[in-house]
Amino acid sequence: VGDPYISRVQLLWNDTLQHPKCSGTLIDYNTVVTSASCTLNNRGQEPIAISIAGHTVAITQVQRHPGFQPESLKDDIALIRLQLYLKINPTIAPACPADPTTKFATTSLRIQMKPMEPKTQLFLQSKQRCDDNQRSTNNITDESLDCWSTDYNMIPGLCEIDQGGPLFSYGHMELYG
Repeated sequence: VGDPYISRVQLLWNDTLQHPKCSGTLIDYNTVVTSASCTLNNRGQEPIAISIAGHTVAITQVQRHPGFQPESLKDDIALIRLQLYLKINPTIAPACPADPTTKFATTSLRIQMKPMEPKTQLFLQSKQRCDDNQRSTNNITDESLDCWSTDYNMIPGLCEIDQGGPLFSYGHMELYG
């Protein structure tokens, strides 16, 4: 988003009708991070490959957080190992995880959805608003969860089709969340 590199990958399945619509983020040339809930469909099957910048690479291993429970958002993270290392090229590059010693230096991020679209400001919601939202939608509250929102009228259903996807700071290849 706003950088010349692509780090976002799409998860691919054998059965295109029975899978979560999820993406992930390349964090190494053979490793993707995503939501653990994105790594199982309603039949208990795992994704078979990823797609990035016109390349398709088979998945060899899916490793979910050991504390992950499908009915909870807690520990909802997974690593996906790819069969091959992606070739270093001018358009594909891994994102760097944000510095773990800082929460967020700011309470907002500026992102650009496409090169010609206006930048979108995302805001870190207040803890109370985040808790209220989590209670109403997922019936859970978790101190480790961060909620992001925007006043910009984004594409309807965007969050539903991009679970597990990246949130980058505009102009930086750092992965948040």
